[in-house]
Amino acid sequence: MAPSKLCLITVAAGDTYVEYARQLFESAQRHLKAADTVDCVMLPGVAGWPAATMRRYHVIGEHARQLRLKHSYTHIFLCDADMRFEADVGPEILPAAGLTATLHPGYVGADPSTLPFETNQMSHCYVPAAKRERYFAGGFVGGTARDFLKLANRIAWRIDGDAAREIVPVWHDESALNHCLVATPPAITLSPAYCHPDSDDWYLGWWPEPYERKLVALDKKPEEREGR
Repeated sequence: MAPSKLCLITVAAGDTYVEYARQLFESAQRHLKAADTVDCVMLPGVAGWPAATMRRYHVIGEHARQLRLKHSYTHIFLCDADMRFEADVGPEILPAAGLTATLHPGYVGADPSTLPFETNQMSHCYVPAAKRERYFAGGFVGGTARDFLKLANRIAWRIDGDAAREIVPVWHDESALNHCLVATPPAITLSPAYCHPDSDDWYLGWWPEPYERKLVALDKKPEEREGR
């Protein structure tokens, strides 16, 4: 069997999020043991809100050829810069084919009618009510290199299509991600352990079960939320 080679990407702009990314990669060096080889790559993001999230799949698309051909990665994962690995993450995240997605900690086990899918029927990210079953977090998603880069192109296309109609998806790139995952369900679904809230008291009161703190979404100051 050929060795596995994983690329962990984060897209960051501004000193605050570049520092977050540095700390993320330090934690990944200790705990990310999913593949034979793990590389951490920070791509330059677009500054400002909501462009920081809306354009990050465009940035990945711009580097797709380098990621796919020059480095021969078997798997690629996107992780928010403001996260931290706190426990070992192994090959359970790696699909043989297809995608891996993480259930959103704020909506796991929730009534489907409350899930925050895009409801604007003019949006390229719209999901009909009958198909709103599971809602995934944008903070940690990946898959085989081929399938992830295909997903990145699909998300960027939907963002651009909405921009042409002067529409901003309700949850930006996460809305586009969830639209795509309805059409192409992930091969592997991860629990909120892989997008665990830093402050979890509120969540523990209604989660169906406690989750291990494997990959943690860090608390931030309000002024830090305006960039990536």
